[in-house]
Amino acid sequence: MRVRYLSPAAGFHIVSADRRPGPQSRVTFKSDTQEVRALIRCENDGPHMDVEVS
Repeated sequence: MRVRYLSPAAGFHIVSADRRPGPQSRVTFKSDTQEVRALIRCENDGPHMDVEVS
């Protein structure tokens, strides 16, 4: 699996992104007031994503 495209919502920018091929990828988006971390992983039934907002 490889994340090919990242598009932050208005007001957010990408702080870090793992774009290497592998079973999972991580990305962190940040705005002036929030940070959003996502873990995207590939499982047998398709892609899954865990999101943490702080």
